[in-house]
Amino acid sequence: MIVQAIMGAVSGVRVVGKLTAALLTVAIGTACGAKSGESTVAEPVDAATAQSGQDGIDLLVQPGTPCPGAVHADAIKIAAVSESPVYLPASGADEVTEAWRCGDTPVFMFGDIQLSFENGWKDVPIPEKLQDLADDYGGSVQNVQGLSAWVVAASPNDGVLMVKDGTAIRLIADGDVPIKDLVDLAEGLDLTRAVNA
Repeated sequence: MIVQAIMGAVSGVRVVGKLTAALLTVAIGTACGAKSGESTVAEPVDAATAQSGQDGIDLLVQPGTPCPGAVHADAIKIAAVSESPVYLPASGADEVTEAWRCGDTPVFMFGDIQLSFENGWKDVPIPEKLQDLADDYGGSVQNVQGLSAWVVAASPNDGVLMVKDGTAIRLIADGDVPIKDLVDLAEGLDLTRAVNA
């Protein structure tokens, strides 16, 4: 997602979809050093413009698509080099179908669901920020394992965003994946023990 935002900003391409824009709002603000009260919003455009880009190159990275320059490895190895705590289901990495790292962000695939962990959220007021996202972009704030989580079923992507100890836990999937599947995976994460602790 951060790669999308940077590439979009460089070429002037704006990102399609309320969920994508909202997730980028938070990711860009965190990655680019915006303070908790500031935000950077990607404006939605029509699908034809976003798919082709202004220069004819498709710049959007869809859920499940590794970023340019991704480093692929075994899930436990990806988790081990992450600065962010990484939480997997109690079964460990057995359910992970693919894993890679985009910069400092570890990414794990569970079939069609992408799970990532991002540092930099310790000063973000939770649940207020999540409620702001729900108010602005739809969805709702729900309780997932005792944490506030922004849950949104939208097009083109479904998403769950929750924060534990200053780390964002982000689950996204194409809109045709039932939101219940994302919530179930979030509920199944073992948040009592980071696999890289």
